[in-house]
Amino acid sequence: MSIEHESSIVKVREQASSDMSNIRAEMEESKYLAIEDREKQLNAAHSEEMKRVVLDNETRFKEERELALKNLQKEIDANYQILVKENKKRSAKLETDLDENRMEKEITEKKLEAAEASLKASESKIMQLNDDLSKQKALFEEELHQMKIDSGVQLRQQTDALKAKIGSS
Repeated sequence: MSIEHESSIVKVREQASSDMSNIRAEMEESKYLAIEDREKQLNAAHSEEMKRVVLDNETRFKEERELALKNLQKEIDANYQILVKENKKRSAKLETDLDENRMEKEITEKKLEAAEASLKASESKIMQLNDDLSKQKALFEEELHQMKIDSGVQLRQQTDALKAKIGSS
């Protein structure tokens, strides 16, 4: 029970106690039956007053409880709306981040494809250069061999010419 309820009950009891004292005084001065009838009336009035106070307190408690529940429901609804807004913001940010990641992935994949194509082109060019170098080496070796042969022939001719010069002298 609330303090107000207990206070109301105490007041009613105090009033009843006061009324009872008055009745006793009247009993001494008046007829016994009339006083007893008055006491019954006061007891009935006291009982009715107690019922009214209890009913008022119960009604007030119900009203306060309903108001508290309504306020709590409003607070829950407000918090729910805040959470919904925050979740929408988070979802939008996640969608934006996801879109950015997809774009970055596509760009990276295109760069990778371009790098792979460039690598293949470079490998092909290197292979072509290796082939050209091998051909040039073979030609150079052939020319070198021919030069050795030519210089050997020339050296023999010069040697023969010198021998002929020396032999004719």
